[in-house]
Amino acid sequence: MTNRGIKDGTYNVGLIGVEFASLNTQQVEIPAGQTMELTLTTAPSAEIAEGRYPVTVAAALVNTYGQVITYERQVTVTVSEQSAFMKMLPY
Repeated sequence: MTNRGIKDGTYNVGLIGVEFASLNTQQVEIPAGQTMELTLTTAPSAEIAEGRYPVTVAAALVNTYGQVITYERQVTVTVSEQSAFMKMLPY
């Protein structure tokens, strides 16, 4: 996530879409002109069907005028059966 503004910003972030995905944080402070990575983690249960699921990453910032500015980016999470190779790994 990049703060393209001229002032540092504190963003509230969250996901819209699926219950089996989460972000590593709910708030991130990003200095002006800097980029910060967010980690999206998935943990689908066995009941979740294989397929592609749209997820929206949303961020909100309150600017110096008290206005709430929101940003959204859609990503796709693909759920598939674990391969035989991955099943052999010790983790």
